[in-house]
Amino acid sequence: MEIEELLRVNETLEELYVRCTNLSVFDCSEDEMLWFLMGPRRLPLYRIVPISVFLLLIFLTGVIGNVVEILNPRETRDDSC
Repeated sequence: MEIEELLRVNETLEELYVRCTNLSVFDCSEDEMLWFLMGPRRLPLYRIVPISVFLLLIFLTGVIGNVVEILNPRETRDDSC
């Protein structure tokens, strides 16, 4: 849901702000209040792609590190003597 869908006819963003924050004139629906307090439900694609790439790099770094650790066993010291 976009902010334009929440605006009433000939209403500006400032009027929406006053309508949803001023307790003496409070006239917000549940959807309007949730959008106003928490933002849109979904992020736009231009913000999702960099976040996903960053998280994928973290994941792959961990997987590669674990595989290297398994394939290259360390010399163990025998300190029991």
